[in-house]
Amino acid sequence: MRLAFLLFFLTLVVVPARAAPDTSVRPAPVPLKEKTEEIPAKKFEMDSLQTTEPLPVSPEARTQRKVSDGSTNFGLGTANGKLDEDKEDLSLPVFAIQRTQYNLDESAQEFGLSLLPKVSESLIGVDWGFKKFCCFTNFAASYDPFYKIGVAGLYDPEDQLGNLIDYKKYFAQVSVGFESFFESRKLWHFELGGRAGYPGAHIFATLYYALPD
Repeated sequence: MRLAFLLFFLTLVVVPARAAPDTSVRPAPVPLKEKTEEIPAKKFEMDSLQTTEPLPVSPEARTQRKVSDGSTNFGLGTANGKLDEDKEDLSLPVFAIQRTQYNLDESAQEFGLSLLPKVSESLIGVDWGFKKFCCFTNFAASYDPFYKIGVAGLYDPEDQLGNLIDYKKYFAQVSVGFESFFESRKLWHFELGGRAGYPGAHIFATLYYALPD
């Protein structure tokens, strides 16, 4: 009787336990190796290069003022004619120092100081001019021809400050020349010109040796 009761009790306990749902949570399986997707490399197409012949260099382009922004010039020359208010014709040597400042439009400005010695007393010259380069032909391109207009003053040291207010000391001047005399690429400058003022007119010629900046 006891044995039958024990079997009945075990049957009641074991059967419901097996019939109960499984409440345990199991982790999802971890993949050993992730699947990677290969991205095809982007193809680049190279444009074909076309070569062209270089454009011919014009004479004007060859004479661009790219050697320097300026130069200091030392000159030796002569002046002949009416140089002061004494109305006498004189022929005097000229020792000059000049400053050339180039612009970007084929032009330049020049400032000069000169000494004109004579027997009694010397004259001191000061001049300013605007220089324009021109005439760039195949023949003249190597010499850098120019023309220049400006003003000049020839002063007597004995007059001191009276020189500055005396209109008889001033001249209008015009000149022409070459900046690459002897085809020296701006080392030798030659200038030939004339001046006119109250005393009269005179001509001058000066050869300069330039020291570029």
